[in-house]
Amino acid sequence: MISYLTTIYRRWFTPSIEKDDLLPLRRQLAFQNYRRMRILAVFMAVIMAVFLVVDIFVINHYRNERIVDFMILLMADRLLIIGASTFFALLTGKAENAEKLKPSQYKAAMIYLFFIFNCMALISVFLIPLKPGMGAFMMAIIVLTALFRLPGKISFALFLPTMVMVIIAIVCVQENYLLKSSDILTVILMSACGIVTMRILYCDWLRNEFNQRLLERQNIELSHKNLLLSENRQDYGDAYYFDSQTGIPNRIRFMELFKVEWKRAQREKKPISIIVADIEQFSSLNARMGRKTGDEYLEKTAGALKTSVMRPGDVVARFGDDEFIIMLPDTGERGAATVAERMNRSVESLSLAHPTSECGILKITIGHVSITPDQNGKPEDAVRLAFNALWPQEQ
Repeated sequence: MISYLTTIYRRWFTPSIEKDDLLPLRRQLAFQNYRRMRILAVFMAVIMAVFLVVDIFVINHYRNERIVDFMILLMADRLLIIGASTFFALLTGKAENAEKLKPSQYKAAMIYLFFIFNCMALISVFLIPLKPGMGAFMMAIIVLTALFRLPGKISFALFLPTMVMVIIAIVCVQENYLLKSSDILTVILMSACGIVTMRILYCDWLRNEFNQRLLERQNIELSHKNLLLSENRQDYGDAYYFDSQTGIPNRIRFMELFKVEWKRAQREKKPISIIVADIEQFSSLNARMGRKTGDEYLEKTAGALKTSVMRPGDVVARFGDDEFIIMLPDTGERGAATVAERMNRSVESLSLAHPTSECGILKITIGHVSITPDQNGKPEDAVRLAFNALWPQEQ
């Protein structure tokens, strides 16, 4: 039983939030309470002004002196509420957010709330001779607990002094002993319920707001991790599909793209061409001029081959150590021959020194093939035919 009560207490009356997270939540709650108090001040000033007009009308039609005396006190109470509400609404500044809320503004709001709550409590006492009982006090507690979420110390400081003041006023005003006892008991129970309800709602707001902020923080962290993962995947994809030395697609990427274009050519019955380019005597070039120079020549050759193709769908890829392969969709034999000749001229125009070449500059050997795929054809067979067109020339 004790453990169950302890669980209920922790669930309803303690927010169970770390201090570092609790402080910004309390600041945000204070800002929310402050904004609502400014709205309440305008509302109370207008409502009390309306009731004041009604009170004046009632006094003019009542002949009972005792009731008139209480009505005068009631009107004075309403005037105090109007004055305090107007003073608070006009003299306290408007805060745009929780960071800009000054401690002095929040203190003024708490003083105003304490003042009008006590005034409303007195109104309920002054209405006793008019037989509405403690309904006005109950309504004040309901409105207070519905609009505001106050910490335990403030709610105690708000409810307990008001409860004592109302009890004293009831003792002075109420003449019937039974009604007096009933009113006092009602005030005590309503005040206790107000304190408990205020505490439960306060802790509940803190927990909900904390969970919401925690969820937003987790979503931001998850988005950040997803972004990093996406970047890592992109980096991994670049390393997997592109040649790090020349920056063009590698053999794996070329075969994936070529298979897609091969299927499209099969469906549409259109030709597709493959050009294979090989750097002449590249191994002897590496031996004479070094690996670094060979790598530079590979990069420049890849750039020259890329500038020789014009369409976005054309693909230049590195297939082997010194071998490049080019895919030309929707291109027949004549178009492939034209592109191959342009590639030859583009590489020769680089005038890269080649000490073991007969002409003294770097050149490439090219083979090409054009195929209109049938239903039984395979893309690997087309690549094989392109290399068959290259190797006889090398021999």
